[in-house]
Amino acid sequence: MSEQTSGETGTALRFGLPSKGRLQEQTGAFLASAGIEFKRTGGSREYAGALVGIDGVEIVFLQAGEMPSKLAQGEIHIGVTGEDVVREKLLAWENQVQLLKPLGFGHADLVVAVPKCWIDVATLADLDDVAADFRRRHGHRLRVATKYLRSARAFFGQRGVTNVQLVESQGATEGLVAAGAAEAVIDITSSGETLHANHLKILDDGLILKSEAQLCAAYNANWSPRALTALRHLLERIDGRSSVVGNVEIRARIDRSDVDRAEAALTKIGARLTQRPLKGFPGQALVSVEGESAGLVVDILIAAGAAAVETSSAPSLSQASELGLFEGFVARLEHVTA
Repeated sequence: MSEQTSGETGTALRFGLPSKGRLQEQTGAFLASAGIEFKRTGGSREYAGALVGIDGVEIVFLQAGEMPSKLAQGEIHIGVTGEDVVREKLLAWENQVQLLKPLGFGHADLVVAVPKCWIDVATLADLDDVAADFRRRHGHRLRVATKYLRSARAFFGQRGVTNVQLVESQGATEGLVAAGAAEAVIDITSSGETLHANHLKILDDGLILKSEAQLCAAYNANWSPRALTALRHLLERIDGRSSVVGNVEIRARIDRSDVDRAEAALTKIGARLTQRPLKGFPGQALVSVEGESAGLVVDILIAAGAAAVETSSAPSLSQASELGLFEGFVARLEHVTA
């Protein structure tokens, strides 16, 4: 980190990583491919760690199912977990968490499956017809077992499937049909082998979600200058981008009282403000700089107290995904917390 940005203050970036198992191994391999290594700060049973080579990051080891609630509560800034878990655990998750980047592992499909012996049932419409007949004959709704109640309820509602009753699964969902506890299931599968072994088939239009591991960021976390700077360094590694090519304009929302400190640091690297906010009011400051210095300018502005930093022209929400990971997140964070 440069001299000019060594004074960042505030909380460190808290990064939630899977505590064990294949998901932790895959996460470690992904980070290693970006030149990032994590280590535990104590023994193998410790639940804290650090990143090697990136300052201002604290690792918190968590179970994948814990990650969404920790993100929503702002207890961690970023974390790795499955998209299916985020969507299931958090109501209105889009207002609490941003899916920063799919990581290319942990692939699994959330699907609707019925007994193979139901040879005339291949679609959701078929299932609803069978469920209506089932209700007339038995006096209660056809039971669909799942751990994904929120996702299942939304999916069936959108598809007009009304004659079923969702039953919460506490164990191995695929076995509940054979056990007589349900007539169909909604479950996560990576290969379909377990469903096949339990004599179940996936409906032709029964795909609810194609999930994979995601790097997620929390809107409600304490995004201090220190945490934002660490996030930028981390995401630049992951994004595979060490610099921005060409002359760029950087916009920052900053209080007038902080501008002099920022300008003094910018002068040392040959950059200058092209617009200053009005005295006594937070407002927009502009810096025009060659691309190779853009990352350093972002650090300086954040350290000086900028609440939001964007490169090039101010993006609309639809344009934010075209930016780098960091700039896209900051643009969305500014919108959500405004």
